[in-house]
Amino acid sequence: QKVFSAETAEVKALALHLRAHLEVVGPHGKVVHVAHSQGALITSLCKKHLSVLERARIRVITFGGAQCISDRDFGFAVNFYTTTEPMLYLNAQASAALRGLTIKKGVTLRPGSPPVETEVEGFRFVFTAPKTGGDRFGIEFHSLLAEPYL
Repeated sequence: QKVFSAETAEVKALALHLRAHLEVVGPHGKVVHVAHSQGALITSLCKKHLSVLERARIRVITFGGAQCISDRDFGFAVNFYTTTEPMLYLNAQASAALRGLTIKKGVTLRPGSPPVETEVEGFRFVFTAPKTGGDRFGIEFHSLLAEPYL
């Protein structure tokens, strides 16, 4: 999907799903959409199937996303990553945001550190550290129910 910007059935289905929920909440209501991993990529790709007005009413929260999402894409977006998230190997934008915090701003995220927020080029990020440590980029940290995200 990411390399070829493929139009998969999941992309179109998500756009229909979000549109249906917008209809349920009415013209002034908002929809909160939570996406994890590939779900963030599918969410990003489905935006071209939604109008600007529809997207403005959708709030997106991603965890360990394969694609970062900004407020330009939807009405509000925030991207959560743990510092041990293996997706940081694949998502250059999120990896650069974390490097910007640690190198340029001198922020150190150690086990037990509170989450740190930053904004880079219109993308909002929240980085967390595991409470107890663990292997860097261990697959156990990619789960939405992984300890750093809870």
